[in-house]
This record gives sequence, C-alpha cells and structure tokens, in this order.
Amino acid sequence: MTLRKVTFRMYPNVVQTERLTELLGLHQRVYNTALEERIAAYKDRGESLGYVAQAKALTQWRKQCPALAGVNAQSQQNTLKRLDLAYQAFYRRVKAGETPGFPRFKPIQRYPGWGYNTHGDGWRLHSGESRTSKSGKVKHHCHGHVRLSGVGMVRLRGNARTQGTPKTAEVQHKSGLWYLSVTLDCEPKRQGGTLAMGMDWGLETFATCVDAD
Repeated sequence: MTLRKVTFRMYPNVVQTERLTELLGLHQRVYNTALEERIAAYKDRGESLGYVAQAKALTQWRKQCPALAGVNAQSQQNTLKRLDLAYQAFYRRVKAGETPGFPRFKPIQRYPGWGYNTHGDGWRLHSGESRTSKSGKVKHHCHGHVRLSGVGMVRLRGNARTQGTPKTAEVQHKSGLWYLSVTLDCEPKRQGGTLAMGMDWGLETFATCVDAD
C-alpha cells in the first residue's frame, strides 16, 4: 500500500470558524502546558516526562477543564505526541553535535493546527465523486465535506490524483485560512514482477532477450 497526502481548502461558516479558532487555542494550551510540565519536572525533580506519562495526565486535565473535555481525546493525544517528537528531535541534534534548538512555547499566531489518527474518530471525510477533466485526467475525492467533532459538516474544495482510503488528517491554519490535509492509503498503480530478464541490442539481431528460465 502507498500513503499519499492531499490537502483540501476548508470553507467554514462564521459559527464554524469561531469553533475552529477555539479548538486551535485549546490545542495550543495543551501543547504549552505539557511543555511547561516537562520543564518543571526536570528542574524540580530531575525527572524526564515522556508521552505515556503526559497522556495519563491528560485524563485529569480533561476532568478539571470542561472545555478540554469537549475536545476529541485522540486529537489531544496527537498534540502531546507532537511535543514528544519535538523532544526526540532535540535529543537527536544534541547527540549529533548540532545546534539543539530546545522546544519552545508557541503563541497562538504560530500554532499550526492539530491532527487525528483514525478516520471516524473525531473526523470523517465525505468526499465527492471522481471526475474527468477536459485534458482527460481523472480527479478523485473531488471537493465534498468533512465532519469534525464539535464543529459539524464543513465544506471542502480540492481533489486527489489517486483513489484511496482516508487514514489520518490534520487541520491546518495558515494566513487566516483553514485547510484539511488527509493521508490516503492507495493501491499502487504498478506492481513489479518476480522474474529477471536481460536484453541486448545488436547490429545483426535487433534484440536478444533472456528471461529467468
């Protein structure tokens, strides 16, 4: 199977835009709070918090904050994983003797968005039918809608070059616009064989072919 990404432009209405902005702020809050806890744990106790420990703590955060409880839990875990990956990259650069670049707190203006790991858990793509352009190219997953937990059905524009099954998604906020980046699990177009063949072009004989037999 081949994984390919396709990005759709989202067209939320006014109410949906407000909710998306609110969700962006909540994910930014989870990211910065988790980073603050990691720094405090290391300074106060010499303890290095990892993803597993913070994923467990997330359950308590959701109980204490009703706003967080209304957000898809898997997407919040994805935000914690994003911080964990930033730490892993930091340690890798330190080990390689490169400029470390310690993970930073992110202001809302520079927070990129959030993701979903499983299709159907917090999001579901309702793509349009395949279409053939005037040049003869087939476009798949044309436009359609995406249903986001807590937001509703949001209109999309865009298409994919390859037909596939939706797997993961990321909601992205760039320059005041909203996008949905979807990872598709696609069937490979070409399949290689298991037999070997050799060919030789000559002057007297145009081509001499030798196969595995």
